[in-house]
Amino acid sequence: KKTRVCLEYHIKRCEGPCEGLVSQEHYGAMIKKVKQILSGRSRDVEKELQEEMRQLAEGMQFENAARVRDQLAVLAEYVNKQKVVDTDREQISASHNRLGSKIWNGKLYHKTDAFDVTHIVDRIGTGDAFLAGFIHGQLSGADDLQSLIYGNASSALKHTISGDQNLVGLEELENLASGDTSGRLKR
Repeated sequence: KKTRVCLEYHIKRCEGPCEGLVSQEHYGAMIKKVKQILSGRSRDVEKELQEEMRQLAEGMQFENAARVRDQLAVLAEYVNKQKVVDTDREQISASHNRLGSKIWNGKLYHKTDAFDVTHIVDRIGTGDAFLAGFIHGQLSGADDLQSLIYGNASSALKHTISGDQNLVGLEELENLASGDTSGRLKR
């Protein structure tokens, strides 16, 4: 049974493996690269990507080579980022929480105002949703505070969705992040 793909797929930050949109072999290669990066072996991934880009260019697959070049640029930016991010949760009741977050970027400390989340449906996946929103902000060029707000908005919206996936659209995320708390959700 297929479900709607997540926000990360719609903003082209994910290829949709959870929906079977990539082969198991390709997915395994993606996971291998992520594990290498997270274990401190980003230089190995960089070398693999450079070789892949070279082979694609030699094969005159210039669009694919450009995609790999863009991955290399993101990797170079990622390995140079050092930030500490944390969330704050004030539990009013089992179905009512206030969600905020904070960041230390090595120079400045930022803290967000809290989102008041009433009528919580499910808390599973809300931490992942927070990080996905934060990373979206960072990769989109938002400053640290705005990235935190994206993270808070993504987490707050995930609290209204049953299950593990955050099935929120980019428009919903941006509306809430910009302060629209009218509750008009489009699903």
